[in-house]
Amino acid sequence: MMNLKITILLLIFLSSSVYASFLEENGASASSLGLAGQTNLVDQKASANYYLPASLAFNKELIFEASTFGSIYKIKPINNIVVENSINTESGEEKLGDVSNDFSELLLNSLSFSLPLLHYNSTVNLTIITPYPSIAEFDTGDPYSPEYVFLKARPRRPQAFFNIAFGIKENIALSVGAHFGVKVDAELFTKAAVNNDEEEESTLYTYASARGEAAPKLAPVLSAYYSGERLKAGLTYMRNLDSNLTVNLTADEISTGIIFDSIIENVVYSDPTTLKLQSSFIFSDRLVAHGSLTYQLWKKFQTPKINIKPLAIMEGTFDYEKVQLRNTISPRIAMTFAINEKIKLNAGLSYKPSPIDSDYTGSGNTIHSDIYGIAISPEMNVELMKKVFNLNFSVAHEVLESVSVTKTVGQENGENGRKIGAPGYKIGGNITTISFGVGVNI
Repeated sequence: MMNLKITILLLIFLSSSVYASFLEENGASASSLGLAGQTNLVDQKASANYYLPASLAFNKELIFEASTFGSIYKIKPINNIVVENSINTESGEEKLGDVSNDFSELLLNSLSFSLPLLHYNSTVNLTIITPYPSIAEFDTGDPYSPEYVFLKARPRRPQAFFNIAFGIKENIALSVGAHFGVKVDAELFTKAAVNNDEEEESTLYTYASARGEAAPKLAPVLSAYYSGERLKAGLTYMRNLDSNLTVNLTADEISTGIIFDSIIENVVYSDPTTLKLQSSFIFSDRLVAHGSLTYQLWKKFQTPKINIKPLAIMEGTFDYEKVQLRNTISPRIAMTFAINEKIKLNAGLSYKPSPIDSDYTGSGNTIHSDIYGIAISPEMNVELMKKVFNLNFSVAHEVLESVSVTKTVGQENGENGRKIGAPGYKIGGNITTISFGVGVNI
């Protein structure tokens, strides 16, 4: 049946998109990364399209902004824990092992632009971010091993945001747009033969046929913006968006007549419904303060695991992953200080609570902890070819809160023994992200 397993894996890998969301966790550009994941509503950048698209309604110039990012992960390894027991082995024997958590470095590029429609007092705005050098990466993770799903699985996929912003008064604007994703449906039929010493069996071969389609999915994005003399503020709403994979799988083993009929379902990524309140306040010609509160509804979030639902005589794997989720509020504060007319310094702080409401002592291995971040970025205006280019270099450092986990007695299925992850481990580590960006008004 090895060919059948390979066929299933290949279909899943080739049919899938990847995860999110780097923008949500870090920033849509180098300038926003340096503000701890916010936008400057006073000195407008095209990447404001992700944070508060309505704020671009009064823009009278074509604005471009491009950035490149690199993230380095240093997550604590998990050593000498139970990695096998009766729920993931036929023998039921306990086996100890290590989880390295050696995440690969993450490289991404982002591009934003804002195009004014002068006769209509509005703008068309687009933001795209994609991993590099691959267009996308895919990894569902191991359901029987401690996994940092929100770090490993979510930031590695393309995203696109399209919005139209329009002014309704001199200082009030609205926007309407969408966040784009993908849905994949496929059907796979296989016939598998196991060759043996009998002559009649040696002529049988394994083959498969498949068909499927990919369709776009989108979630609405709405925002409202107020521009006062000193205070600039607004609210953005983004509805939840899941990109999912569904495979109808039928397999017929020729020599024995065993039929495997199932549905493979995988939520490849899941972005929560988000409400973001953003503001910038002008204290003086040199100092501007920024603040935001991001409220996220995580109750519909699903971890990116592959679930197999049996329809015929085969039984599925033991499903014990019951993730308890909670809604979160993430505050961020930052400042922009003008050293002179050409050079500014940005700095910010962020707090991102874990969406998982669990002490991780029971069944299940999706883990995460609260994240504290600090960011800094100098930016400079340089004139070239009669155009002013804004150059921005940003560094952000995030620390995962250290949490000690001790697994409770008993296996996940209630039998005597120890759970996956026993006797326990520590959650923690840090992430450093570096970004360089350039923006220009035409």
